[in-house]
This record gives sequence, C-alpha cells and structure tokens, in this order.
Amino acid sequence: RPPDGNRWCWWWTDAAPDPRPGESDVVDLAPDDPRIAPLLRHSPSASADPEDDNVVRWAGVVSGGEVLACAAHVEHRPGVPHLASVVTHRDHRGRGLASDVCARLTRDALASGAPIVTLGMYSDNDVARGVYTRLGFTVEHEFHSGYLPGAAPRA
Repeated sequence: RPPDGNRWCWWWTDAAPDPRPGESDVVDLAPDDPRIAPLLRHSPSASADPEDDNVVRWAGVVSGGEVLACAAHVEHRPGVPHLASVVTHRDHRGRGLASDVCARLTRDALASGAPIVTLGMYSDNDVARGVYTRLGFTVEHEFHSGYLPGAAPRA
C-alpha cells in the first residue's frame, strides 16, 4: 500500500537570527565524519546524508567526542542555502542545540552573501516549528505530497 503522504511547510529567512548563547559551541564537521550517520538515525525524516553531493557544509555540537546535534547546509540550486537533516540526539533534546546549529548555519550563509536561507519540515513537527519561528523563518508554502487516490506508485 502506498504511503498516505505528508504535509510540508517551506520556510525562508533573509535576516540573521538573534545571537544564541550556545552558537559559539557549533563546529564544522567533516563530510565524512563517521559520527554523522548514526546521529541521523535519530530522525527518520533526515533528508541529507554524509554522501549527499548537494551538501556544502555540515555543522554540529560535539561533546565528549559525540555529535549531539547537527544540520547540513545543502544547495539544490547554487547560491541558495537550504538547511537539511536538522537532528538532535534524543537524549539531548530540549536544550536548544538544534536552534544553535541552525542559527550558526543561517548567520554564516547570509554573511557570505546568500540572499535567503530556506528549509522544509513536516507540518506536524511542532517542536521544529517553534525553533524555526524563534529563529525568524517565515512559512512561504504549505503543501501535501503523496500519491493521488487510485494512482499506483511509479516503478
């Protein structure tokens, strides 16, 4: 049976977020860092992985040698940064780590001359909605993806 589909929100900002206290703890991660893939398993909706050619940069918060939170700056269109695979280890959620990582990536992208930063999220993710709203992102589009009734998935 094909999946029922998902409701999405497409967000954007052209303004740097307010500084975050933990933003200085965000570090760049090497694209082949072996700690990224295991962290991504904490979010089944992660849309980028370490082997994704569209990833420009990985950033995260590391403590005790473990990546506690990470996100990718991807560019599906050159010059248009898109945040993807924003993930926090389930044991470290609620501490603002995803906000710190997203703030840093957004600030850096805009400072380097990008006109906007975008991201997408599942509409039912209220925690992420709060993060992105506090960081100054605005919902541009809400849409539904999935199979049309009676349509079979393409092989």
